[in-house]
Amino acid sequence: MWHIDEDAAVRPKNVNAAASAFEGADAALVTFEMPVPTISAAIEVASRSGARVFLQPAPLLADPTQAASLPWDQVDVLVPNEAEARALLKVNDDPSADTLATLLSHSLGIPSVIVTLGAAGCVIHAGGAAHRYPAPEALAVDTTGASDAFTATFAVYLTAGVSEAEAIEGAQNAAAWAIGHPGGRKAMPSAGSLAPSTPMTGGMVAPPPCTICEAPSARLELVPPGGLPADWGRWSESRREGFLDRRGSDQWLLLYEGPAAGNGSGSFISADEAVKIARGFREPYTFEQVHTAGFYDDAGFCDRCEVPYCPQHWRVSSVGVGHCPRGHSKSLDPMY
Repeated sequence: MWHIDEDAAVRPKNVNAAASAFEGADAALVTFEMPVPTISAAIEVASRSGARVFLQPAPLLADPTQAASLPWDQVDVLVPNEAEARALLKVNDDPSADTLATLLSHSLGIPSVIVTLGAAGCVIHAGGAAHRYPAPEALAVDTTGASDAFTATFAVYLTAGVSEAEAIEGAQNAAAWAIGHPGGRKAMPSAGSLAPSTPMTGGMVAPPPCTICEAPSARLELVPPGGLPADWGRWSESRREGFLDRRGSDQWLLLYEGPAAGNGSGSFISADEAVKIARGFREPYTFEQVHTAGFYDDAGFCDRCEVPYCPQHWRVSSVGVGHCPRGHSKSLDPMY
């Protein structure tokens, strides 16, 4: 909900009157966009309905002492940023960012606390232990809504039953997507906009290293809907125009250059295909994993050595057949 004037704000009686809307809900995400009594009512109604309660304490309360009146024992997951976390703690010293999640979990009695730290990633305290997750590399265009994207996506993923690490990964990808696009609400990603292991604003670049010289055995790039290729600045004007003319609003772009052949200006693929490929190219690269992506040349992996070789070490013939340093051969060009 957006922050509105007190005379038009949602009141506890409004929340209680809408209690039936919480029935059957798996989760409820509550923010500080309402008066404190209304926040309390929302937490209580959601918890009473059996929903998992996620609380994002933003924006900061005008009077931080009012937070003490909230029913913290009914909050399952707390997701503040660093400033919000410090405002909720009642300590005289200045604890390090890495300890904030643990301190909040202990002081408020909340099972799971995630403190987001912007470009530094996030720290989560859950199951009695703290873990830090670095943030993926992202090009910041507009940071509005990054925390909203992170928290909402984390809530969805965790409620869906995925692991903590996968939920954090999905949330960080959502935040990276959001800051890579202008606007607040307009920059919120859809489910089709996200893929796992996306280090660049929702997309990914994967260059498996040759096992001999570490030069790329192949280069794969996934560009999300609305995104641009990593080397866009080096594309010719005609190539740019062709790309923009062909691109659909919900399509991912696959750019691929293998040991002997590639797909030129790229191929447009669905979100499901992007997810499958991204899973196949998670680091550390292995033949078994990369093979699941379905590339004809396995991105330069020899299926018998189970390691990748670059074009130089494949010794590719004029008809696209490569011979690895150990003498194994395979077709590396789908045209032959």
